[in-house]
Amino acid sequence: MSTLETEVVEAFQSLGVTPEVAMRAAAVLYRREGDRLRETEASIAGMKGDLGDIRQDVAALKTDSTLLKWMVGFALIMLVTLLGKALIS
Repeated sequence: MSTLETEVVEAFQSLGVTPEVAMRAAAVLYRREGDRLRETEASIAGMKGDLGDIRQDVAALKTDSTLLKWMVGFALIMLVTLLGKALIS
């Protein structure tokens, strides 16, 4: 029996509940807490998976933004070159 169960049993017994009922109540509470803990752990695992997906998406966006910067720079150079030739000639 865990410490939590022992404390629950003692608390129920201090209220005048019979030992058998106190033990059953503690077992139910212990199972309920275990179920909630498993649900929370599963939720956290799902969030970790989502975080990995988000990191991959951000990395892809960084790569795309770098490519766009180069493309805009190249287009500006071409524009300045063409305007310079047009004004000089």
